[in-house]
Amino acid sequence: MIDYILDRLREPSTYAGLAGVLAALHVNLDPGLWQVMVDAGVAVAGIAAFFVQEGEA
Repeated sequence: MIDYILDRLREPSTYAGLAGVLAALHVNLDPGLWQVMVDAGVAVAGIAAFFVQEGEA
């Protein structure tokens, strides 16, 4: 499950979808704040990738 979440967090479409959901819920964020949140999400996904062992394909 963690691998699935990390894979989704590495895809820009995840953040686009999240933005759509937040917009649908009428959550208005400053564009600068939104960029900081996206950058933090990408950074967390990158850091987590160091600790998650790759599965055998």
